[in-house]
Amino acid sequence: MQLSFFDLDNRYAQLSKLNDPPEELNRIIDWNLFADLLAETTTKPRKSGAGRKPFDRVMLFEMLVLQRMNNLSDDRLEYQVRDRLSFMRFLGLDLAGVVPDAKTMWVFVIIQSLFIAKYMKEAEQCPISPSNDPSNNQEKP
Repeated sequence: MQLSFFDLDNRYAQLSKLNDPPEELNRIIDWNLFADLLAETTTKPRKSGAGRKPFDRVMLFEMLVLQRMNNLSDDRLEYQVRDRLSFMRFLGLDLAGVVPDAKTMWVFVIIQSLFIAKYMKEAEQCPISPSNDPSNNQEKP
């Protein structure tokens, strides 16, 4: 069975009708606001032009949001991004898009902690701070 030109558009339209949560996030958050901050804290100078270009830092940050929202390991995140149209659309990937592997995400999580420590907590805007972390459901004494 061969896909027609409109099959993917029709599938996206159906996902939108079902109030696709990642699509809602894209509507309310301008992810590019984080671009300069992410570049400043996560970019290493390249020694040469050889090799694969680094992944877009904003896309990696968006992947961390998906990972957190869905309680996914790095390996499961890689799988879900490859498998789910809603995740691909959220990240701006097409079916042939290159998906960062689990190891890339693991390294980015370490680097991302610098981003949170340096900028988000200082501004008291960190959605993943211990005080409002949804996975930290323990009662406070």
